Amino acid sequence: GTDLLCADHCRNHGFRRSLGGLILRAGTVVHDLPLVNLGHRLTNVEEKHVDTMARFGWELTTILSKKLNFTPVLYATDSFGYKQDTGNDTLDGLVGMLETGLVDVGSAGLAMFKDRLNRIDFVGPSRLWVSKIMFRHPTVAAEQGALFRPFTPGLWLGVMLVFAALALVSHAICRAHGWSAQRAWGDTFLLVASAVGQQGSSEGVQWPSWRLLLMVSLVCATLLDVHYSAAIVSSLLLPPPRTINTREDLLRSPLHFGIENISYAHDLIEMSEDPVIRSLYQKKVAPPGAVRPNYFTLEEGMTKVATEMFAFHSQEFQMYQLVEKLFTEQDKCVLVTIPLFPPQMTYVTVAKNSPLRETFTVGMRAMWEQGHLRHLRMRWHSKKPACMAERDFVNVDLATISPAFMLLLSATLISLLLLLRESAKARQTQDNTPVPLSH
Repeated sequence: GTDLLCADHCRNHGFRRSLGGLILRAGTVVHDLPLVNLGHRLTNVEEKHVDTMARFGWELTTILSKKLNFTPVLYATDSFGYKQDTGNDTLDGLVGMLETGLVDVGSAGLAMFKDRLNRIDFVGPSRLWVSKIMFRHPTVAAEQGALFRPFTPGLWLGVMLVFAALALVSHAICRAHGWSAQRAWGDTFLLVASAVGQQGSSEGVQWPSWRLLLMVSLVCATLLDVHYSAAIVSSLLLPPPRTINTREDLLRSPLHFGIENISYAHDLIEMSEDPVIRSLYQKKVAPPGAVRPNYFTLEEGMTKVATEMFAFHSQEFQMYQLVEKLFTEQDKCVLVTIPLFPPQMTYVTVAKNSPLRETFTVGMRAMWEQGHLRHLRMRWHSKKPACMAERDFVNVDLATISPAFMLLLSATLISLLLLLRESAKARQTQDNTPVPLSH
């Protein structure tokens, strides 16, 4: 074991450590790739969304083997290492292989969990594990009362109080000049209506107080109209608001929910103590009466996202390549991702108290410093597709501006009722008019 460690001369020259061509067994985790000719398949970038972690880890191990002068021999398993319902305290998968000595190094990145710390050694960070829930955001129904949205309730109240004060002052002016109450209220209503509509008043009154009041009311209405017009146009042209922004929103939404069928997902989700995650699992992943839980392969899950009201959880970077393949440009523009778990760093691992630990730690640090890890991320992590669809003109539907039509309809009905009342009163007046007697 001691001959695997560097001599003092090697330590004084950075990572220039040599394992003398030693053959090391490197374990990785594979779920979907065929095991035949696995080493060659892991270097193929055409389908890098399939077993991305294994591809990333194997190339990392290959580069590290050239720096440290060892020969890796690939071993594969289908689990990262979790406790099984066997009654003993052992872990399966890659952790179990490291613990029992079946492999010397774990090339697939392992997250640092408490039950792994006393079984294996973590020698250096390799890749940030980022998982997201991806879905096409459902179309949001038009908001009622959008015409009132540009002004806050407080501002609307202020506007009503200003025009109410305008009406009271106008009525007082008319009464002060000897007009009857009925005529004063009628002209007051016309003044307020003309100010709101910026049409001026039909009354040719010569009173300076009336003309000053009319001018002030028109200036006030013009300023309000300028701000309202600008705000209403921008608010109507804005895209519909997103209503699903958190895990809690997803739980309350009509979207179905599925998870990638991979070993760590079963352990993280089914054993989670987070109340939101447990509710998602019990209500959407494995609801009562379901034939089987909603676990799917990556391609099955992303196909359901593209064709149904469905949300799917997987690693963020490997979903993006399928987005390019399965989604239209319009669908890409409504894609939303929300986190289910916080990001976790994964590590290259060796057996507990392995003499390789120090050598691999220095080698991993050198790879970070020289940009090899950044190169691997650029090579194996797909970028988020850009929304390239041309933005269509926004159509304003009837529900959005329905208050305007309701106001017009209400005014029309009230006018008809007033017309009927006036007609009845006119007929009554005509009937009560005495007929002059002829001489």
